Amino acid sequence: MSRYVLSALVMTIGLSAAGFAGAQELNSTNLRRREIAQERAQAMARDLVTSILDIQLRQFEENGLSGMPVYVEIKTMRDNVDGLVGSEMQAVVELLVKAQEGDQASRLKNFNEARDQIREVVLALMAERQRLYRRLQVAKLAAQVRELILIEDKTRDRTVGLLDQPIQQREAIALTVIQDQRDVAGLFVQLVHDLGEVTEWGGKVGAGAADGIRILKAAQTGLHLDQADQNLSTGQYAEAGTEQSEVIKGLKRLLEKLEETRGLISSDRDAARKLIEEITKKQEELRETTKETDLSQLTPDALTEKQEEIRNDLGKLAQQLEDFETLQPLLEQSKAAAHDAVAELFEGDQAEALADQSEVLGSLAELSHQLDSTAPKDDAEKSADELAADVAKLEELQEKLAETAKDQAAAADTAMKDPAAAQREEASVAEELAHLADEASPAPVESRLLDAQEAAAEAAEALQEAQANASPEAMQSAQEAMEKAAEAIEKAEAETAAQLADLKRKQLAVEVGELARAAEALERAAAAERDVAAEAQEAAAMPAEEAQAAAAELAETQQKVDDVAKDVAAGLENTAPEVAEMLKQSEPKIAEAAKELASAAKQQNAEQAAQDLNKAAETAKSASETLKQAAAELRKEAGQAAQELAEMTGQQLAETTAAKEAVKQSLDNAPTGDNLEQLQAAQEKIAAAQMEQMKAEGKSAAAEAQQLAQEIGKIAQMQQQADNAAAELDQGKANSPVDAAAQQQQVADQAESLAEQAAGDIAAALQNAEKAAATAAKETLSGDPNKAAAAREEAAAQLASAQRKAEQMAAEMAAEPAGQPDAGAQAKAAELAAEAAQMAAEASPEAAAAAQQAADAGEAASQDLASGEAEGAAQNQAEANKSLNDAAQKLANAIDQAAQQMAQDLGKQAPQLEQLAQQASSVDPNAASALRQAEQASQQGAEMNSPQGDSPTPPTPGEMQQAADSAQRSLEQAAAALTAREQQLSRDKSIAEALAALANQQQTARDEIDRQAQALADKMPAPPAGDQPEGQPAPPISPEAAAAAQQLANASRQFAEAQMATGQGAQQISGQQEVANQPLREGLEAASQLPLPEQSLAPAPPASDLAMGESGGEMNSSSQTPGGEGNQPSSNNQQLGQPAQGQGPSQQMADASASQQMPGMGSDLGPTSNELGTGMVPNSPQATADAIAGGEAVQQALQAMPAQPQQGGMPGQVAGAPRPGVGDGPTAQAPAPSVANAATPSQQPQQGATSSVAAAGGTSQGGQQTQNQDGADMPLSLAPEPEGGDSQASLADGDSDAKARRFDNEPWFAKLPPGLQKAIQAGGRREPPRGYEQRLRRYFENVD
Repeated sequence: MSRYVLSALVMTIGLSAAGFAGAQELNSTNLRRREIAQERAQAMARDLVTSILDIQLRQFEENGLSGMPVYVEIKTMRDNVDGLVGSEMQAVVELLVKAQEGDQASRLKNFNEARDQIREVVLALMAERQRLYRRLQVAKLAAQVRELILIEDKTRDRTVGLLDQPIQQREAIALTVIQDQRDVAGLFVQLVHDLGEVTEWGGKVGAGAADGIRILKAAQTGLHLDQADQNLSTGQYAEAGTEQSEVIKGLKRLLEKLEETRGLISSDRDAARKLIEEITKKQEELRETTKETDLSQLTPDALTEKQEEIRNDLGKLAQQLEDFETLQPLLEQSKAAAHDAVAELFEGDQAEALADQSEVLGSLAELSHQLDSTAPKDDAEKSADELAADVAKLEELQEKLAETAKDQAAAADTAMKDPAAAQREEASVAEELAHLADEASPAPVESRLLDAQEAAAEAAEALQEAQANASPEAMQSAQEAMEKAAEAIEKAEAETAAQLADLKRKQLAVEVGELARAAEALERAAAAERDVAAEAQEAAAMPAEEAQAAAAELAETQQKVDDVAKDVAAGLENTAPEVAEMLKQSEPKIAEAAKELASAAKQQNAEQAAQDLNKAAETAKSASETLKQAAAELRKEAGQAAQELAEMTGQQLAETTAAKEAVKQSLDNAPTGDNLEQLQAAQEKIAAAQMEQMKAEGKSAAAEAQQLAQEIGKIAQMQQQADNAAAELDQGKANSPVDAAAQQQQVADQAESLAEQAAGDIAAALQNAEKAAATAAKETLSGDPNKAAAAREEAAAQLASAQRKAEQMAAEMAAEPAGQPDAGAQAKAAELAAEAAQMAAEASPEAAAAAQQAADAGEAASQDLASGEAEGAAQNQAEANKSLNDAAQKLANAIDQAAQQMAQDLGKQAPQLEQLAQQASSVDPNAASALRQAEQASQQGAEMNSPQGDSPTPPTPGEMQQAADSAQRSLEQAAAALTAREQQLSRDKSIAEALAALANQQQTARDEIDRQAQALADKMPAPPAGDQPEGQPAPPISPEAAAAAQQLANASRQFAEAQMATGQGAQQISGQQEVANQPLREGLEAASQLPLPEQSLAPAPPASDLAMGESGGEMNSSSQTPGGEGNQPSSNNQQLGQPAQGQGPSQQMADASASQQMPGMGSDLGPTSNELGTGMVPNSPQATADAIAGGEAVQQALQAMPAQPQQGGMPGQVAGAPRPGVGDGPTAQAPAPSVANAATPSQQPQQGATSSVAAAGGTSQGGQQTQNQDGADMPLSLAPEPEGGDSQASLADGDSDAKARRFDNEPWFAKLPPGLQKAIQAGGRREPPRGYEQRLRRYFENVD
């Protein structure tokens, strides 16, 4: 359904664009009509999103299938089309409205801008349609294979059962089985044909189809089909059944490859892997419980039930893996062991139960290993080091492949001079390609290399045959084979270039992600070291026993810090060697502190223990600074890697855009064949007018005979096209007989239909033609080529005979005396001639003039007949007849001239397309392949005007038109492929630029955390000495302390958001979910065990983030569109607990409720987890920010920001909530207040008041306006609030380029996580003006 809507959209907008192209004047009527057409297209696109794609996405989500690749593809399409609706298509409508106003120059400017914008929209929609078509085509292939397997399976059962049938019935049943088997063979040929078409595509899909064909060749599926047919025909039914089983095996292997290409097998494998992990965890826990339970003293009902549950889970796992035949023995083994464990637990046999549980675990471990080992190598997640090695390997392969291409060119040059030497060179090329294919990775490159190797091997064989045969035909075949080999090598080069470009971007993105995660782990370790130093110093003053206990606990933490430093250093040896060396140099300090703490823990002498603790404190403090510096260096290197990624992607984008623009220009200048099409349509009108003219003259029988002759002539032309298709098949220009057989069968069908309308000898000739054409189709598809050629000749002869007889009958009937004139037929003839004149007016004025003369004469004759003027009618009829014949002759001449002109135009276009294909080959293999197809179609059309001697008949103008149309379609496909590539690269470039900025911003935020934590400690009132009397108020919080607390909270949030967005960006570009660097993973896991502050500065998640998946994944389909309220970045100085702009209390309550109901959803930076996680996207960046600040600073900040009165509050917002599993902390549910409203001894908080920000800020959208406060040096004033409520300041010293970089209008922008959207949008914003923070601080100091 969505495919048809997209096609309709492309047609609607394309017609509008065509209207632009042909516009001669800018009148309001035409512009208004185009405006309406654009609005209709926009509505259709919106309907596609809301009524089709959203429903499909919801169905996937409701059935738990959102992890499937097809879900991601549909969602990507949804977001892209939605982006077009909200930006580009709306912009076209607005430009068309403007084009109806103003002076001529401005109208023309808007008109041309709208035309250019429409072109971009059409290309974007074509890119989406092409993606959809390719996905559907692979699904169609898989469905074809399933159908074939089903039919062949039934046919095999009936074949094997033939021996059980009575002899009297066996022959009749066998005939039916033989026919079924031949139907399977026909479907198999069609399947191979469709696979062959898909192999022309680039990337994983094309490679999968090529691998599928190789699978069928290796399994000899076609040979087994032929042998099964032969065995059935000779009565060898058992042998036939064996061959049919082999056919089914080959088809099943093909189906597995197709499902793998679609991503379904990978999804099944991932789901099974997760289930194995869950079952393993359950079984391990149950085994431990079984060990600790005395089964002789306790009825083991609970244990038995849990073991039974595991057995049931294994049954579910077996269902998921039913298509993985090699895993079935392990599955059966695990289920049997689980079943035995249930029985032994019930009987109380602990030893046997434990043994069976261990066997279950062993089987599960082996299952997991085999799943991983059979996974496609491209699906495995890799570290940055591994990807860098892959890049180097692919670069080396690219160089070798370039040398091989030179060798291929040299062999081609040698072929005409010395075929023997060329044969040796070609064989060497085939060996080189085979060697490269053995070493190749990824899979699409390997597949293309195998294609090239096969083509080179066939070329070598063709050269060897040419030497033995020494005929011009054999040499021509060898040259064509060598051209195919060169083309296959070019495709391999294009695929290698595209995969290398993608792999380089992926490697750098993974590197950025790994460096960011390593820095986060080191920040946890640095914070832990700092706390160890402080606590060790405090412990030195404790009594001996307390000091020993504290030292022992600190020693454990110190050992974990040591583990983190060692693991991270090991993971960074190649990506950040200088930082790795820095960490290695810090290891002695860390180890020394651990040694001193361990000594203090064992020391009985209090004085000596204090000395050890003080030494440990100094050493840990030094190590903390080193770890902190290492983390800063890692962020710096991450920024540099991101900048390198942005620059490299920008270069790739520039090359892609240049290729796209060149293709668009060629598309604009491509010969369309409009004149030829109009002339052919006019020719048909004249032929119909001639028939009506004969009827008008009283010669209806002659007209019917002439019409029959014309219909037979059309079938004869179809036979001619079928002959040409068969000739291309014989010459090796076609990869499959399906097209030739289909055209031949169409001749048979048309001849059969026309024979029913004819009589006598003509009908007999048509029936003979039908039989011959059907035989030719059958033999072409799966029979004898010689029989097929003879049948084609017979069909052509019978059609020629039928046409001659029909023309002879028409001539005889025309010579007979005329009957009664027909005024109605005369009027119809005049009408048809007038239509023909109108059609031919532009392409052939002379033919149009003759047709118009015929129309005028016919109209006059019609009037004469109506008035009874027989003599005048006869004269005018004679004139009309003459003019019609004249028009027919001139149209035939004009068609020949138009065909010659088109051939010349196509000939000029072919070399241009060759250059475009070479240009695109380094950018996108799909575009390069499409351009090669366009070049071949253009060359074929150019050669049609001078057919070769081996062509059976000259081509028709219709065939030339088809060649032009084919070239046009291929050009459109190339443009769409380049547009899709451009979209991807534009997205990656913007994300990379954001990542580079995030690295600097995060380091700034990290330094700000240290500064504000120290400032807060300095400004907080000292705690009272001794016990505080009950009812005594706490010391007042100064404005300076409140300001520092707010700045600390802001810096903490910015650090966490930057960490989250960095992981999201790395994941978006690389497509990799997990950190695959094993030492780094271990370092992250070790850092997760370090202690954290008991409280957190985390605010509640923004409402716009609630629609995101876990770990800040992609938004749900129902999330807001780009530019909507939910996707706008919050102000960097947004105060904790304050409502977002545009939200009322009810909405806040709903959002808070939703947050409570869905813990862990979205990019919630709050205290939902302590573990860092091992994914690219961090689990708990806010916890890391809190650790950097330190527990004391977090507690002080929360104290400096007391709870606001409940008016307008958000119950459930968790600023200052206890961290799960760490401590109790405060439990107040009220949100934190604005810092400006912090209570002072002389002032109560103002409910709902909203403070202005310093210098050049703006107003919030809620609350009461406050008066400016006098600053220490200068008064602060509110900037005027601009229309629309966006109060971002505009600064006099230069505007930012945010307006110029409207990323939210890009189709790809909508599908990014909100946190990453904010980071990209922030890239176009300025830093705060100089002195901003000082002015803000002075502002808080002067608040009344």
